[in-house]
Amino acid sequence: MVSISVAGARKEVLHLTKKRDFLGAYRFLVSNGFSIEVNPALWTLLARRCADLGATTLASDLFRALWEVGVVTQDAALTLANVAIRQDNLQDAETMLTSVFGDYPDDIEARLLLAHACADDNPDRALELIRKDTMRRADGALLAVDILRRTERLEEALKTAERVQAKFVDDPRFDIRIARIRESLSDWPKALETWEQVAISGGTTEFTARSNQVRLLLRMERGEQAQAIAAELLRQEARLSEKVLLAANLGSFGLVTSLLQTGFLDWRRNPNDFEDWTEVYRILLDHGMVGASVWLQSHGVPAPRSIKDVVEIALSDEERRRIGRGTFSSAITNRAPEMFLDRISIDRSAAGYRPATADKILIINATLAAGGAERQLLALCTAIIEAGYDAANLHLGFFSLSADRGHDHFLNELTAFGLNIHRLAGFGAETCVLSEQDQARIALFPRQLRSDIIQTAGLVQRIKPNVLHGWQDRSALACGWVGLTNNVDRVVLSARNMQPKKRGMMQRYAAPLFQAFNRDSRVRLTANASACAKDYEKWLGLSDGAVQTLQNGIRTDTFRSVLGRRHRNRQATEIMIGGVFRLAANKRPLLWLQTLAELRAISPVKIKARLIGRGPFRDDILALAKVLGFNDLQMEDSLNSAEEIYGPMDVLLLMSRVEGLPNVILEAHATGLPVAACNVGGVAEALCQEHPSSGLLLPSDPSARQAAFMLNEWLPEAVNGAADVRQNFVENRFGMAALASATRGLYGNGVEDS
Repeated sequence: MVSISVAGARKEVLHLTKKRDFLGAYRFLVSNGFSIEVNPALWTLLARRCADLGATTLASDLFRALWEVGVVTQDAALTLANVAIRQDNLQDAETMLTSVFGDYPDDIEARLLLAHACADDNPDRALELIRKDTMRRADGALLAVDILRRTERLEEALKTAERVQAKFVDDPRFDIRIARIRESLSDWPKALETWEQVAISGGTTEFTARSNQVRLLLRMERGEQAQAIAAELLRQEARLSEKVLLAANLGSFGLVTSLLQTGFLDWRRNPNDFEDWTEVYRILLDHGMVGASVWLQSHGVPAPRSIKDVVEIALSDEERRRIGRGTFSSAITNRAPEMFLDRISIDRSAAGYRPATADKILIINATLAAGGAERQLLALCTAIIEAGYDAANLHLGFFSLSADRGHDHFLNELTAFGLNIHRLAGFGAETCVLSEQDQARIALFPRQLRSDIIQTAGLVQRIKPNVLHGWQDRSALACGWVGLTNNVDRVVLSARNMQPKKRGMMQRYAAPLFQAFNRDSRVRLTANASACAKDYEKWLGLSDGAVQTLQNGIRTDTFRSVLGRRHRNRQATEIMIGGVFRLAANKRPLLWLQTLAELRAISPVKIKARLIGRGPFRDDILALAKVLGFNDLQMEDSLNSAEEIYGPMDVLLLMSRVEGLPNVILEAHATGLPVAACNVGGVAEALCQEHPSSGLLLPSDPSARQAAFMLNEWLPEAVNGAADVRQNFVENRFGMAALASATRGLYGNGVEDS
């Protein structure tokens, strides 16, 4: 055997890698006895050549082998950290980088990777790492924007993205970030405009931009426009993953099935584009489509190792074989979480379970935005604390408390009680104890439900409550799963509105989950109006009385003082009609304004309008006001005090398409105001109808002209009616003492007066 020198070996490695024969170079070193322990320089050369020429997998394997024999180089640290970040092994990446480069690297690549690695746990440090020289690079600027977004500093993120966008005018990623931030800030019209700019710029981002327009238009309930754009997109040439995501966002699982079947046949003829299939698998699992993923894997379509591992842990061999043997049409019906409903653990020895140590209550909600449901959460806390419950044992968790998004509206008032406020964003998979199989199953759930369950479980296992209360549908779904799998003594799942389908918020898994939860004796389903309770019972196929009614409560003394101020300032020649609601499709804000325009045309007195709220329809309302000549429309963002909100009003008008038991009606009546509202949900239960002047029940779906004529006949009597009748109605039926008593009964043995 001819002996080859190190110099000769180096020359041969360069020659082979220049031809991109990376495996040949690897075999050359092995077959000629150049071990990694004795000749690390040759193996480092091969690893660098692989990294430079795109053979990243082999490069990372080689750098890993060098690292394990003690050859710690900057190249190895950068490559291995990059791989670790892609695999979400952030702690490993941080350890590698700091061991080679220190806590604050001078090397820009190392600094960016370290910022990536510590962004979740220490975002302030990550932003500090992205210094000015790093911000001059597009990837550095994008990382800074993304960190600000993840920490819900959205206004700052938007300003940063807009500022650096001018430096990278040909990089559409900044426009994409700007569009997403505007969506988060509920500036949907400007978000649509930005997506349009991305689309017309052409290139590979056009389909993505149009698809996001479709998604946003659906949220704005502009279905025809969304469908038209979607139909055009589906006729275009595009990656399979892009079309599957579009179909999934449309909620058309028949279309998803058709696209996947066609894509599978194409792959059988030409098995390539593994990157696209990797994205397809991610989309499938983000929508809980486990069966489709299993079937495709069993028929040879390569899946990422991370997804294969999760599926193999979550499902038995027999389950995977059964799905793989069937047709694709049958496989796709196997979805999470439905396929795991019979496996909800109620074993007291289950991983993560700890017995309750005190009478602790934990209430979970999405936000503390300026809405009726959030105000009622404040009312419930007020009621039980005033009834004697120790605020130190009352915990509240929220998925978002972003000030920029208005998600912290009631935060100061709740904090003043001395109770415990928790931001659920700080709880991840590392904060809760789950068996390997439970962790794998939850990883297969639709993305939002998966995240909500993990965050809620982390907080539940830390606090160990014996009462867990999901305040609205989204949090109720997470609390049901977490409460039963962690054996909480009492799990309360509340609805604050009509069934999700009527609100355009239908999640296919919501009904099966609620039905499964209701079969456990520890669970109580509630609604805040009898009409809502009956609607949920019908939707879930439950018997009468299965959903209990927990009515809203209100402190009437907070609102009584508003009456005198309003009467002192009233002018007999005009009537101020107010609206207090989120500017969203379900509240029908455009119909509200059109009704007042029709009323103006026929009323003998001047009609003025005042609208309080924030939301995505703000620009639409302003545009319609201009068309209708409503130049004196008063619009305010969310206000706090009763005097600010109701003081200037003479009448409250609510035109919602769906409602629970509207808190705003109770508040308006408590100030003495008459109220007119459409007969939907629990409106009739909240509306004082003891005297015709107190409340006007409009049809559920009136035209603007019909509502205007009814208002015109009613208003003279309404503005001069007896305010005390309305106030007494609220105090007698919706007082805080009644709410506290009902809550104590609902929570069972979990709550005793302290």
